[in-house]
Amino acid sequence: MDIEEFAFQFHQEIRAEANIEDEEKFPEEVFVERMIEYLHEAQELENGIACSFKGYGIKVNGYDINTQNNAIDILVADYYGSDTAPIQKISKTEIETAFKRAATFLLKSLKWHHEKLEESTEAYDLAKIIFDTKKGLKGARVILLTDRRSGSLPAKTQNTDGLEITYQIWDIERLYRFVTSGMKKEPVEVNFVEEFGINLPCVVTNDNSGLYHTYLIILPGEILAKLYDKWGTRILE
Repeated sequence: MDIEEFAFQFHQEIRAEANIEDEEKFPEEVFVERMIEYLHEAQELENGIACSFKGYGIKVNGYDINTQNNAIDILVADYYGSDTAPIQKISKTEIETAFKRAATFLLKSLKWHHEKLEESTEAYDLAKIIFDTKKGLKGARVILLTDRRSGSLPAKTQNTDGLEITYQIWDIERLYRFVTSGMKKEPVEVNFVEEFGINLPCVVTNDNSGLYHTYLIILPGEILAKLYDKWGTRILE
């Protein structure tokens, strides 16, 4: 099926699940739960948990504690809910707003934000986890989940209050590619110019047959450490 058919079927399944009698949920909740399942399959998350909270300038829809890398993932959803073609596109402004809302929750949670929340809520549990683990926290990801197209925006990283936060997007196109590829893990791709501002010089040699090429590259240890913090053991693949 093409992406339009995939999106139509995907939205129909979400609506059907949201309207199950005696278990009615908001479509966005179902969308987040489905996306978490896919991210588990893609090995992007270890144990993703849906957690819906929205306040002034803040929004979070889920999280995952990455015990291997001492990192936390914050999920924020943009569920448009339209199954009519063509697929809508999310604007850069909307993307930045969603990222900012999730990052605000994360950064506030590092500074006693849980004390302002009801203890019975999922948001309190998440904020308390972030606060309790902040000393050992090496990094964080904010992942935007959207059923719209985002275009070819690269992942970005910024250092805020001493914490390195990476921003990524799982949109309908990325989900479509993953599902139609047989749910194989996406390859690790690093754009050294965009992420680190450098090109990697290399020495190239050819064998006598011309069938093989050998590249010798020197990779700075600081960059290697950052790649490992971001990708974990996947970079060894």
